[in-house]
Amino acid sequence: MSKAKLFKFISADGNIRASSLTCNELLNHLRKVQQTSPTSTLALGRALIGTTLLASLLKDDQAMSMQMSCDGPMKMVFAQASYDGSVRAFVAEPQLPMALERGNLILAPHVGKGTLTVSTFIKGNARPQISQVLLQSGEITEDLAHYIRTSHQIPCALMTGILLGSEGVVTGSGGLLVELMPGHGPEDVDRVEACVKTIGSLSQSLGPDVSGEDLLKMFFVGVDGRHWEHEHQVEIACSCSREKVANSFKLLGEEELKTMIDKKETVDVQCEMCGKKYKIDQDSIRAIYQELRGLH
Repeated sequence: MSKAKLFKFISADGNIRASSLTCNELLNHLRKVQQTSPTSTLALGRALIGTTLLASLLKDDQAMSMQMSCDGPMKMVFAQASYDGSVRAFVAEPQLPMALERGNLILAPHVGKGTLTVSTFIKGNARPQISQVLLQSGEITEDLAHYIRTSHQIPCALMTGILLGSEGVVTGSGGLLVELMPGHGPEDVDRVEACVKTIGSLSQSLGPDVSGEDLLKMFFVGVDGRHWEHEHQVEIACSCSREKVANSFKLLGEEELKTMIDKKETVDVQCEMCGKKYKIDQDSIRAIYQELRGLH
């Protein structure tokens, strides 16, 4: 499975911190598994990158997820990431058509009204901490930044960029999350705003060989500080299992399962999120059927 590297930055005075990431191989893997159109790939990538950057600022044994639910054709996009680099993402509508603004792909026409729900999972806590905000733009990146500013009360800049080549192949993808720490002053705001103007559109800085470290260097021009590689690499890790897949067959009902048994069918199932394949044989189908009927 392909991996990606995260990088972090802290200014010399401790008033500015940042995380950065590029993930071409990861996003291309999800694009192939979920067979996404360019627009759906854009949604998948923005959700994956933004959530991964946020999770990199958590602590060990912590994770977070974002789910954007809307009344538009996109319906839902989901991403989950942990501090240790385990990530996954899914878009409910894999074949969204193109919508353009000034020659660039946009998501808002496919979104409409909706909510962004962010859940933080802390080891030892029975339930996650959940925050929900109304969607502001439908472009995912801006909505995640709005969540940080309102729920965490932290001034921030969140940027994502995704470049698509022929046949929708991802040729560049990455993101940068910059936060102002407690005790920052107006001069720190000015420094970050100047850096944002200098780098311009993040997509213009991306390419096949650009790393998260490169993005930090391009952004923090003239800002003293240090950067380092995050202790965990980023890789796709789904929570699917053969047991979960088998249990989902209960939703088919007794009649459908009996038909599968009579036809002696063996079913191959692929996880929509990660692409892992599971074979559900006749013995498994019979066991599920008997369980539904209350026969043990």
